[in-house]
Amino acid sequence: MSGTEIGARKPWQSAYLAVALGSALGGLARWGLSLVLLAEMGEGLPIGTLAVNILGSALIGFYASLIGPRGCVVVGDWQRHFVMTGVCGGFTTFSLFSLESLYFLQDGQLIAGAGLIALSMLLWMLSVWGGHHLGQMWCRRRCGGTQGTPSSEQQ
Repeated sequence: MSGTEIGARKPWQSAYLAVALGSALGGLARWGLSLVLLAEMGEGLPIGTLAVNILGSALIGFYASLIGPRGCVVVGDWQRHFVMTGVCGGFTTFSLFSLESLYFLQDGQLIAGAGLIALSMLLWMLSVWGGHHLGQMWCRRRCGGTQGTPSSEQQ
């Protein structure tokens, strides 16, 4: 089948579809988790935004560790685009975090705004590191210790 026939998909079209579907699922998951946290914890601090970004950071770190050069899972471009750019990108939200931080600063709550920014960055970095570390541990166990560590050629 040639690329001009109906039903044929070019590689970039497949990537767009993977990102679009993943983003839709990630965005719906973010919205759902934020609603649950808002109902449980009430308004005030942006706990939903903080939670989805922490969880999303851990997820992308874990997944990247599994599929990376030292990982133990082989995936195609479609799945990588779907999970990392789509699901993780749709689930996390830097724009809402930025807006919530701005509102604190505009309301004169400088300590709260600066604290939110500092705490968020710290927790996100710890989460991506923790997820990545868990992925490496999983690969070592899954592959009997031969994967997840640099070989002498990579060092």
